[in-house]
Amino acid sequence: MFNSIIIRILLFVTLAFLVFMGSGIFLFSRSLDIINNILIAAFCLLLGIIVLMRTFRGGPVTFHRIQGAIVVYLLISFVFALLYHSLFILNGSQAFRGLLVSDREELMYFSLTTITTTGYGDITPVNAAARSLTNLEALIGQLYPAILISRLVTLEVEYSRKN
Repeated sequence: MFNSIIIRILLFVTLAFLVFMGSGIFLFSRSLDIINNILIAAFCLLLGIIVLMRTFRGGPVTFHRIQGAIVVYLLISFVFALLYHSLFILNGSQAFRGLLVSDREELMYFSLTTITTTGYGDITPVNAAARSLTNLEALIGQLYPAILISRLVTLEVEYSRKN
């Protein structure tokens, strides 16, 4: 029951995403681009939830589960890149120093360096919203692998004891 509800929501979000992407061909607007980012982020979050549900179910820890956990980590980074892109659309160069155009590729690079806490410093958040999002992403980037690894080890130990 729960899985069918999630699948239906996922299909609805996908359909809405395709409609908004298609409408971007004929006209461009900032609000449409922000709505597009929100729909993509919602799709990625739902996909991440589904993958995590499969990753943390009972049974042995396999290579596929580890891959699923890594995919969710990268999805989190992509969601933050979309949020940064929306901030840049709203605030322009007031949101980030060192970012001259609103390319999602540049913001994905920034997001990946933030989630891994590498932080080269070539792009820096300037306003309060961008700094708060950056801090949240860096915190998730540190806690997610630590919690994930401990949970996967626990699953493997539980499975080994049963067998």
